[in-house]
Amino acid sequence: MSEAREKLRRTQWAIVGLAAMAIAAWEVFYFAVKGVPLPECILDWAMGMAIALALVQFCFHIVYEVHDQLLHRANQLATLDAVATSVSRSLNLGEVLNEALDKVLEVTGLESGAIYLWDRASRELQLTVHRGLSEEFVRQVNRMRLGEGVTGRAAMSGEPIVVDEYVKDRRALPAAMQENLRAMVSMPLKSKDKVLGVMNVGSRRKRRFAPWEVQLLTSIGNQIGVAIENAQLFDEIRERKKQLAYQLENASDAIFNVDLAGRFTFFNRAAEVISGYRREEVLGRPFTDLLCPEYHQEMLAILRRGAEEEPGRTYEVEFFDKWGERVPLEITIANLKKEGRPIGGQVVARDIRGRKRLENELLEFMASISHNLRTPLASIMSFSEILLSYENENPETRREFLNIIYQESQKLAKVLEETLDISRLGREKHGQKDPSS
Repeated sequence: MSEAREKLRRTQWAIVGLAAMAIAAWEVFYFAVKGVPLPECILDWAMGMAIALALVQFCFHIVYEVHDQLLHRANQLATLDAVATSVSRSLNLGEVLNEALDKVLEVTGLESGAIYLWDRASRELQLTVHRGLSEEFVRQVNRMRLGEGVTGRAAMSGEPIVVDEYVKDRRALPAAMQENLRAMVSMPLKSKDKVLGVMNVGSRRKRRFAPWEVQLLTSIGNQIGVAIENAQLFDEIRERKKQLAYQLENASDAIFNVDLAGRFTFFNRAAEVISGYRREEVLGRPFTDLLCPEYHQEMLAILRRGAEEEPGRTYEVEFFDKWGERVPLEITIANLKKEGRPIGGQVVARDIRGRKRLENELLEFMASISHNLRTPLASIMSFSEILLSYENENPETRREFLNIIYQESQKLAKVLEETLDISRLGREKHGQKDPSS
């Protein structure tokens, strides 16, 4: 008996005693005023006393019922609060499930339980945590299909299933019969009407679950469902963050972040390779320490006003590496925001030293080609003009001039063939078909 109920009972008897004395005094006074002799009023006095005490007892019966209902409701709320506190201590899914099952078994006084989670890949219920079950039973019921047994049916229907006499239930699994389970409740764990799993709690003793117990367990199941969804979302976000961090760290392009003050806050491995600096040497330093001076003003202005005005635009800049050499880079800048507010920029930089070297080689090659074409072409044009101007030139001179024109034409053909060979090699390197073949 609770302390509050004991106090209420003592109060009841005190009030009954006081009421009896008050009624007795009143009736004695009343009959005395009426002049009725005491022996004649005993029966009336006793009947009045009995009726009054019955009314007092009836009032206290109602008080007891209200008290029990309030106490029962308070216990339910306390249980829900205990479960909510337990599952909200962590966002780690394993910890949430273990804490939830332990707390439910503690507050219900049941000795066995299990939590299944819905596996979207296999489309099965996977046993995740359990208590009070044998290893053989766990091995046999490790996975459950929708509609299989009580657990699968609860998941499929989205409604709790109560089994008071498990051995007589047609949905009972042979493994559970061997486990000697007598009664159980299978509750879907839901969040936003979406079934995320099932929690089973059971007893090896004969037991009937009252409607209020099922209602309480259903409320607990909804709480656990919300906690599971939060933990799963947290795991997904953490996994995506890991993947993004891995991609940024191992990207082939240099990637570094700077804050609004222009200080390095992230420096990936490719940036270390290009610059020669270890990230520990640059984090916290202004990025202008590495940027060549002629680009300071433009890059700081872009960082301050944000890169959204011209998204995807590329810039060619030069950085100093650790040994003081200028490194040409092609960069793109993206804004970094937190809660809608800019916090800095992310720079993706590509080392274009190879491209610049090829461009220079191409310019030198074009200059060489121009020279090699210009010289024989000048000879051809000069001797052609002579032949056209002097029709009466003697045959030997004409033959000599034509021979020079032919030789210079061969030089031109050789230069063109070498150019085509270079073009053909470039096309083969990039997997393109040679149009001249």
